[in-house]
Amino acid sequence: MINVYKNVDDIPVSLRTDAKSILKGPAKTTHEHRLQIIKDGSYPASPSVSYDARYKYIDIKKQLDGIYHGKCAFCETRNEQLHVEHFRPKRGGYYWLAYSWDNLLLACATCNSFKGNDFPLDKYGTRASFDPSYLSNINNHSAQLNQIERPLLINPETAPADVDRLLIFDEYGEVSSNDLCMAMTIEKCRLSRKALCNNRKKILDDLRNEIHACVNEAQGDLTILQSLLQHVKNNFVRGLEDETAEYIAFRRYILRTLIKEEIKKSFL
Repeated sequence: MINVYKNVDDIPVSLRTDAKSILKGPAKTTHEHRLQIIKDGSYPASPSVSYDARYKYIDIKKQLDGIYHGKCAFCETRNEQLHVEHFRPKRGGYYWLAYSWDNLLLACATCNSFKGNDFPLDKYGTRASFDPSYLSNINNHSAQLNQIERPLLINPETAPADVDRLLIFDEYGEVSSNDLCMAMTIEKCRLSRKALCNNRKKILDDLRNEIHACVNEAQGDLTILQSLLQHVKNNFVRGLEDETAEYIAFRRYILRTLIKEEIKKSFL
């Protein structure tokens, strides 16, 4: 997981609630569904095409895809079948946020399924309930709710810019954290599941292979070896500038920690 920037003021047309927008078109239909949900006090218990389609509308998916670069918010895997996910679950008590821009993100089917409708809070947090005043800023009040609730799950959009520094990886791609909220997020989304670990491990294995190739090419000449290794490191750093790359958090960890160990081994 890495921090993801979303401009919460750049609201997709279909989610807008200003007086002009809700007079016609997608925004009008979505707002009518929103008001009905609030009136009912819950989101439909069973799948509903008419209700579900409102938060999956094409402009929402397109904007989220651009924000997340086609990757899952939690595991950073690229996937063509990403789901529009609710950070606070629409069927987990947060029905009024079903169509709220700052509550929507992209997630792969696996992370989405594991996360489910559970939304744990810190023991000092208080579970929020709908207040009519929320309607005036329905697309942007996560920060307010976070202060009230103190959620134990991390939203990459509201997390600190260096949130990935809370993650600890090993050479097998497994991830853990000493931070309570990050550890809970890892556990809920199963971010150390085998497929993810294997994908992350391959990144390190590929780097190791490049380092070994440098050693072979240098043939014992330390000056040449240092130059070749610096080239490998520079290429790895440039790769981090590609926002579409998978597993950036792991790549950053490699750069901060593991690459030093791997390069040191090459001199032994």
